[in-house]
Amino acid sequence: MIAVDAAPLAVSQVSYSYASRARSAPVLHDVDLTVGVGEWVAVMGPSGSGKSTLLLCAAGLLRTSAGAVTLDGVDVGGASEAQLTRLRRDRVGFVFQEFNLVPALTAEQNVGLPARFGGIRRKRQEIHAVLDRVGMQPKARSRPDELSGGQRQRVAIARALVSRPAVVFAHEPTGSLDSKSADQVLELVHELVQQGTAVLMVTHDPRVAARADRIVWLRDGRIVDEMTAASTEDIAAHLASLEDAV
Repeated sequence: MIAVDAAPLAVSQVSYSYASRARSAPVLHDVDLTVGVGEWVAVMGPSGSGKSTLLLCAAGLLRTSAGAVTLDGVDVGGASEAQLTRLRRDRVGFVFQEFNLVPALTAEQNVGLPARFGGIRRKRQEIHAVLDRVGMQPKARSRPDELSGGQRQRVAIARALVSRPAVVFAHEPTGSLDSKSADQVLELVHELVQQGTAVLMVTHDPRVAARADRIVWLRDGRIVDEMTAASTEDIAAHLASLEDAV
């Protein structure tokens, strides 16, 4: 067990290689990263730098080749698949660019779906409360194809919030949204952080990263730099310099 005030997410000396029949392809190399209570960390870097793989390893969706991940006090490497399933259901939220909503289900049914997989039926008032929190309660009975991209992403955030997660993992959550919808989503993320949730977000957008408390830079599977209190212009320039160096 770890201390109650320990970081909700701790990645220590993590490496990962994708195995193929011909060879093993290293993607991450000895990565160290912590995300504290109420901290928003953005991960940036050139294409192919290992950003998505880091997110998947940190969330326990990929088993690391080496190193350790501690997620809400749970040693991910030593946990069983059943334990990881419960952890992701009860203490972790996911928000992705593609929304990952089930087309045949309404907004309220999509929010309650992860718990149903674990044999838990969320109370309707609990689901409606979290939909109201993201401004989507009036659309509770609407299906995804009846919603705009921004509305679908807000439903996805509601689904992530309903379990009161310790950590939220976000992968390009504004990537397919217009600027107004993106701003609304980022404000919801900010509110989440203010309430103590740790957020690890992969993004390629300097404007999004500028909202984070800290930016971690990856290149060739290694953390090469960190930034805090950076402007959109500084972030864009730094990203361009890393891309030129590839």
